[in-house]
Amino acid sequence: MNFISKYSNYDSNRAIKSYHYKYNSLVKTISGVITSSSEGLPLPRVSIIEKGTSNDTQSDFDGNYSLKTEGGKDLQYSFVGMQSEILPIHASIMNVTMLKDLNELETVVITGYSSSHYNSKTTGAISTISIDKLL
Repeated sequence: MNFISKYSNYDSNRAIKSYHYKYNSLVKTISGVITSSSEGLPLPRVSIIEKGTSNDTQSDFDGNYSLKTEGGKDLQYSFVGMQSEILPIHASIMNVTMLKDLNELETVVITGYSSSHYNSKTTGAISTISIDKLL
């Protein structure tokens, strides 16, 4: 049954996140897929940390991850350029969609290195570029 008509504005009113999850102490192993909200593509190498412990893992190339819990109640998902997510451990399968963080990449540092065996003085150019010129 489809109660959504072509005239309803379902997509714009649909929530992306739900914070109504409650901690479930029966869950011992968590797995899932992490994707980006903008493209829907899997995110590789997302850091997943069980808060309050040193237990962590990373998602693989396809965005899949698996983690055995060690007594923490929350998982923190973080990835460069995305907003961090902290969710309670509520199910054995936790698929996460991460939102872009436009303020995350304000500073870019580019470092060049060169060495010369003939001269001990620095030869080359050293310069600074402000973020305003890059945007």
